[in-house]
Amino acid sequence: MMYLWAFGILGLVAVVLAQQNNRWNCSRVGNSTFERYCIIPNLIDLPAPREVLEVNYTSNTTVNEGNKLSLEQVQSKPSSVQWPVDEGQFYTLIKTDSDSSSERSTINHWLLVNIPGVNFTLNITAGDEIVEYLGANPPKNTGLHRYVFLAYRQVDLLNATELSKQYSSSNRANFQIKKFALENGIGNPVAGNFYLAQSSSAHLMLSTFSLALGSLFCTLF
Repeated sequence: MMYLWAFGILGLVAVVLAQQNNRWNCSRVGNSTFERYCIIPNLIDLPAPREVLEVNYTSNTTVNEGNKLSLEQVQSKPSSVQWPVDEGQFYTLIKTDSDSSSERSTINHWLLVNIPGVNFTLNITAGDEIVEYLGANPPKNTGLHRYVFLAYRQVDLLNATELSKQYSSSNRANFQIKKFALENGIGNPVAGNFYLAQSSSAHLMLSTFSLALGSLFCTLF
């Protein structure tokens, strides 16, 4: 009987993972984590960003290419965001949720432009914030969400006033990042990073499954 319970739980976990793969709708193979987590091609095209975009929250919470973070850890704006910059260049920083409840819809969680690179360091506070930071807020029963940070090198200063007419904190849905990059001539992202998060109820359910499965294996073996 216990064997049946074990196989039942394994089957349920497999179904959850299969649904996640189907929702992301890609082969999940490639040389980079951006390909294996379907950020390429769901959100951006090849090539993958060359540099790691370092994102740190308070309480020693760091974004690390697909690590799972709790909703509480990422509700406030990061304490620091860094990537290698070129002297005298300006940059755009974007954070998105690529897994909203609407199929293939992307939510704009943060948008800053005209971030200066001075003395080979980055000063985000000197940039123009078009869309205010929004923490992770995945709806219940929607599985893991990919929260993606991307940095783009600008050719010139962008018109923040005009961008504010198109994008705002009250109009985050259906953000088309490829279209944004094309219209503003910023090319492919030069740096990137991402974390995974899910609703508290989903996290509790998977944790319960894991604990139950572990207990069964200890009993059986």
